[in-house]
Amino acid sequence: MSRTAKVMAVLVGAAIVVVLSAGMVMAGTAVASGMMTVSIHEAGPDGVDLYIPVPVGLVEATLSLAPVVLRMMDDHHLDHELNRIREDLEYALPALEAVLERIEEMPDAVLVEVESDFESVRVSKERGSIHILVEDGGDRIQISVPTRVFRSVGAFLIG
Repeated sequence: MSRTAKVMAVLVGAAIVVVLSAGMVMAGTAVASGMMTVSIHEAGPDGVDLYIPVPVGLVEATLSLAPVVLRMMDDHHLDHELNRIREDLEYALPALEAVLERIEEMPDAVLVEVESDFESVRVSKERGSIHILVEDGGDRIQISVPTRVFRSVGAFLIG
C-alpha cells in the first residue's frame, strides 16, 4: 500500500470515527435530557401524519442563548412583544413562579378536560411530562413536554 493510500485510509477512518462519535453524543444527549414530541394526525385520504421529536437539551440550549441573541438583534418589535407578555403576566407572577417550582413534584393528574359534541381537549401530567391532547372529529394533535422545560421557559419569559 502506498504512502498516499495509507494517509487517505487514516483520514477516512478518522472521519468515520468523528461522525459516529458525534451521532453517539447527540443520541446520548437526547436520551439523557428527554424528548418533547408533537404528533399530528389529520383524518381523511389527504390527511397528514406527522411526528416530531425534539431533544429537550436543544430547547434548553436555545432558551439559554435566546437573551444573548435578542441583545445582538436590533429588533424593537420583538423586545416590545416580550415586554408586553411580561406585563400581561405580572399580576400572575407569584402563582406562576410557585407552579413552575412545584410542577415536577405534582402527582400525575388530569389538569384540564373540556369536551363538546365534536371536539375535546385534555391536559394532564403523566410520568414527568405535561401531555396535551386535542381531538376534533378524526383529527388529533398530541404534545408531550417534560415538566422541567416549563422552568426554562418560565425563566426566559419572567426574565
